[in-house]
Amino acid sequence: MIERKKTFREFIEKRYKAFKKMLEESKEITSSTEWSKAVSTFKDDYRFKAVEQSEKLEEIFNNHVSELKKKKELHEEKRNWKRKFEQCDAQQIETREARECQLSVRWR
Repeated sequence: MIERKKTFREFIEKRYKAFKKMLEESKEITSSTEWSKAVSTFKDDYRFKAVEQSEKLEEIFNNHVSELKKKKELHEEKRNWKRKFEQCDAQQIETREARECQLSVRWR
């Protein structure tokens, strides 16, 4: 009996992993996608149909969307830091050129 339960759990876990992989491969799922849209998008996919516990699928979906949100926020933060760095670098170049210009005027 214990072996049957273990086999069944492994079977279900494989289905959950297949569903998660489907989410990762999907171009339609973004950080702002809602569960209802995901259901209508994947309703005909065998990986979605394979799991009967919709609460577990929704939990997996919500975790996936949360990860997408974190990645998006990190990407935006990185882009903002890069922009700030470029601005600072440009200001330093301008300041350095201004100082060099002032020095060359003084030496004349």
